[in-house]
Amino acid sequence: MAALEEIEMPKLSLMFDNKIVKEVPVGNRPVTIGRSPDNDIPVDNLAVSNHHAKVYFEAGRMVVEDLDSLNGTFVNDLRIERATLHDGDNIHIGKHKIKVDTSGDAPLAWDTGRKTAAPRIDETMVLDTKERRQMLQQAAAMGESMQFAYRSQWPDRPKRVCAYE
Repeated sequence: MAALEEIEMPKLSLMFDNKIVKEVPVGNRPVTIGRSPDNDIPVDNLAVSNHHAKVYFEAGRMVVEDLDSLNGTFVNDLRIERATLHDGDNIHIGKHKIKVDTSGDAPLAWDTGRKTAAPRIDETMVLDTKERRQMLQQAAAMGESMQFAYRSQWPDRPKRVCAYE
């Protein structure tokens, strides 16, 4: 077992159903978050990209950055590409919440060992939420009405839909 030393430093707490799944200190190197097990904070959820986001320090500020994930990264319910984090902020990735604690005492292992190699995981699954389903239904309805308008204006043209015509 690795020796632990209590060092006062910021930490991230991965939460699911209001229970702490994992706590990770934020130090000199970026903390990676994603579905792949080679991340510092692996999130076992198909709505999470393999390498979804990272948290790091820049000019003395803790920053979270989305890594072009499919379903996005949210800080306090706002979708972000990059944002400065403050004590008590919540990062939402998939159905998981990561609580930001800038004052916590996080145990830091002296010998953290090597990360395991990530297995190949095919694709990121689209998060199926009520809001997303409604948005897709509206888009489909708009597509159908555009298609009918297009066919009635030019019945002899090939059937296709283009928003720019």
